[in-house]
Amino acid sequence: MINNEQSRVAIIGPIIIDGKSSGGEGEKLYQMLKESGYTVYKRSGYRNKLMRLLDTIYFLIIHRKQYDIVVSLVFSGRAFLLEYLVFQITKILNKKVIGVLHGGALNEFYKKYPNMVEKLYNQCIEICTPSKFLQQYFTARGWPLLYTPNFIDNNKFKPLWLNKPEYKLLWIRAFHDIYNPEMAIRCVANLKKTNRAITLTMVGPDLGKLNNCIELAEKLDVMDNIQFVGFVPNEEIQKYYHSHTVFITTTRYESFGVAIVEAASCGIPMVSTRVGEIPLMWTEDEEMLMANIDNQKEFDLKVSRLLDDTLLRDKLSKNAHRKAETYTWERVKMTWAQLLTRN
Repeated sequence: MINNEQSRVAIIGPIIIDGKSSGGEGEKLYQMLKESGYTVYKRSGYRNKLMRLLDTIYFLIIHRKQYDIVVSLVFSGRAFLLEYLVFQITKILNKKVIGVLHGGALNEFYKKYPNMVEKLYNQCIEICTPSKFLQQYFTARGWPLLYTPNFIDNNKFKPLWLNKPEYKLLWIRAFHDIYNPEMAIRCVANLKKTNRAITLTMVGPDLGKLNNCIELAEKLDVMDNIQFVGFVPNEEIQKYYHSHTVFITTTRYESFGVAIVEAASCGIPMVSTRVGEIPLMWTEDEEMLMANIDNQKEFDLKVSRLLDDTLLRDKLSKNAHRKAETYTWERVKMTWAQLLTRN
C-alpha cells in the first residue's frame, strides 16, 4: 500500500472499453490506483469525441467536490483539442492538473500550435510523459518533464521459451495510417518470393485502413498468407505472442509502445521501425532489430535475418525480456504516489 491520504483523483482522457479498445493506459492507471486505495474516477468511455467532451465536462462540473487532482492524458491531433477544453474547465474550477503527454506526434503538433501547447503546459502543477523522446524534445525547449513510463502486468505476459521454426510473423496495432500496416503486408509478399512458407497474423481494430490492407493483400497475392484477426482483448493477447516466431512493428510514430513491451515480456524477438521512443528504450542488435521508417527493403532484410537465425532470435528475446521486467507497476507506483501527494 502506498501513502494516499486524502488523495482523490480524476483521470481524464479517452478511456474507451468496447469492441476496439480495452481502455488503454488510462484504464490501467485507474485500476492500479484504485487497488492502491485511492479514490479515483475516470472519464470518458465514449468513442464519439463530442459525447466524450460533454460527458467529461458534465462530470468535472457536477462532481467537482469529489476529486482534488485531475490527471489529463494528452494526445495530439483532435484529441488534444478535447483536453485543451478540459483544461479550461479545470482552470475555472481551480483544480490541480497533472498532464501526461502520450501522443507520439506531439512534437509535430507543437510546431504547428505552440501557443496552445504552452498554455496547456503552464496550467499543470506537474507534467510528465512515458516517452523519453518527448521528454528530451520538450526539456530542450525549457519544459522539464518527469519520465513516468507505462507499465504492463508481467504476471500476465510471461515468456514461453520454445523453439518456433515456422516463419510466423505477428503484427499488433490498429489499422490506421500512423501504424503503417501496409508495410507488414508488403514484407510478407516480398519474403514469399524467396519460397518461404511465411504467414502473418494482424491483430487490431479497424480505424479506417483495414479495407485498404485487404485490397493490397489481394493485389500482392498473399491473402492465403495473412490472417486478419481484428480486435483482441488485452487479457487474451498473450497467446498470440507465444504462438509466433517474430513480432514486427511498422509504426511511423511511437511515444512508448506498450505492445512492444508486452511482446518482449513474452519472449518473442522483434523487428521495428526506428522511430520516436523505440531507439531510446531498446538497444539495437541486442534487444531488437530496427529499420528506418518507410524503408521497406531494409525492414524486409531485418525480418529475413531474424527468421533465419535461431541464435539471434534467442539472444534478442532474452535481452528484451530482461528490459521488459523494468516496466511494471511496482517500479512506477512510488513516482505516481509522489505526483498525487496533496500540498
